[in-house]
Amino acid sequence: MRKRAVLVVLLLAAISVAAPCIDFEAGVIRGGGLSFLFGSYLEAKAAMLAETGSTSPGSLGRSLATLFPDWGVGAYGEARLLSWLSLRLEPRLSFMGASRLALTDTELPFCRYSVSFSTLVVPLLARAKLNLGPGFLTVSAGPFYGAIVGEITTVDRYVSTTMKGALTTDFGQVQFLGVSGGAGYSLPLGIGVAALELRADCAITPATGQEGVLGGEMFPLGIALVASYGVRFGGGAR
Repeated sequence: MRKRAVLVVLLLAAISVAAPCIDFEAGVIRGGGLSFLFGSYLEAKAAMLAETGSTSPGSLGRSLATLFPDWGVGAYGEARLLSWLSLRLEPRLSFMGASRLALTDTELPFCRYSVSFSTLVVPLLARAKLNLGPGFLTVSAGPFYGAIVGEITTVDRYVSTTMKGALTTDFGQVQFLGVSGGAGYSLPLGIGVAALELRADCAITPATGQEGVLGGEMFPLGIALVASYGVRFGGGAR
């Protein structure tokens, strides 16, 4: 899996070298929204708390998903292939995770639990542009590589106490692949181009960690509104 990260870096370098010969755009990106998490990692926790929330034989509690923030910051390099089509490499550092509320079988809340982590997300996006008014309508889609960076933090908040835990991971120890896509609008502004997009990053392979270090599978999903600003240069810049 670490070889994939090296390939991504080499691809970015190759695009940068080719920049003087093509219409190239480079800039920064930042966004925020909501994060979700699916898979056996949280389901095992939900099953345990369902039993804890039982107040009578044969009944179980349940867990409800609650809102959890997603935010990220990064940079991008974009090479124009056709007048309406470009290829963008967009490494981002994102904060992701999920939160749930555990209820007893009588619908009383007794624990709010969450898991969170920072992730390096590197999408390779095909971006189509359509002239619309003073700017362009944009649609993006493509695969991404993801790797958890640093600690995976868990928090359990009961009525009378709060329990926290942290699992420290080396870079590349917990990785996953996914698809990224979205739509938005870009507008020439000053010396560059400003854009606003609604974007989703969805894992399609589980983040499990080497030798099952997590004890379960995680499928992260982030939905965010992202803003970017970049400057064009190279052979076709205008």
